[in-house]
Amino acid sequence: MSQFSPEDLLEYFYGEAAVHQQEAIAEALKKSWALNQKMNVITKAAEQLDKSMHEAPAHAVAQVIAYARQRQHSLID
Repeated sequence: MSQFSPEDLLEYFYGEAAVHQQEAIAEALKKSWALNQKMNVITKAAEQLDKSMHEAPAHAVAQVIAYARQRQHSLID
């Protein structure tokens, strides 16, 4: 059985893998409990990341944007 790297699985998850790679991973997922566990970790991590990004307090986002603008102006001047 082929070994897939975490990068391969991430490309599969985000639909960025080549068609033959997508097919190979999909087939391997049908047969490998361990590979399914790795995909579950990636899926849950992506869900948590999406959730945390949507829960960022508005003031925190505003502070980050203000800092970036300040930094940008200091680099231009």
